[in-house]
Amino acid sequence: MYHELTNVPLIFSWPGKLPEGEIRHEHISLVDLAPSVADLIGLQLPSDLPGRSVLANGDHEELPQFGEALEFFGELKSISYGGWKLIQDPESGDARLYNLTQDPHEKKNSAWHEQKRVEQLQEMLAAHLLQCRALGDSLQVHREATRMHLTPALREMLRAQGYIE
Repeated sequence: MYHELTNVPLIFSWPGKLPEGEIRHEHISLVDLAPSVADLIGLQLPSDLPGRSVLANGDHEELPQFGEALEFFGELKSISYGGWKLIQDPESGDARLYNLTQDPHEKKNSAWHEQKRVEQLQEMLAAHLLQCRALGDSLQVHREATRMHLTPALREMLRAQGYIE
């Protein structure tokens, strides 16, 4: 959940299509990858798809970045927004807050001194998790509605080949 593990460079190269040597320092999320590639190849994606193309020139609105990780001692959730990062253990409620501008190496936990900011970021994180849960539920409904019903012969053939139990 810390910067040295999550700050990974994204490199696009397409000679003749993209400018050479251009370096940008903005932070993006994986949800921005599909819209960026679609933008690059001229593909129109559905407007309700999350993320944005990072290849467009100009200023981009800062969007919160969310993360999840499993560690030996449990699951962690994070949100980075407005120069701050909150790392939360949903089970214990433990929250760590870092001022990324003043503490880019995330060494000083400011949660005790910035309770309002912790609460604001926790609300944003909770709203995001609810949105993810709703999306997961709708995908499950869609998956059930489109589930293929196999004939007994096809089911036996797939079982014999080890595809299903």
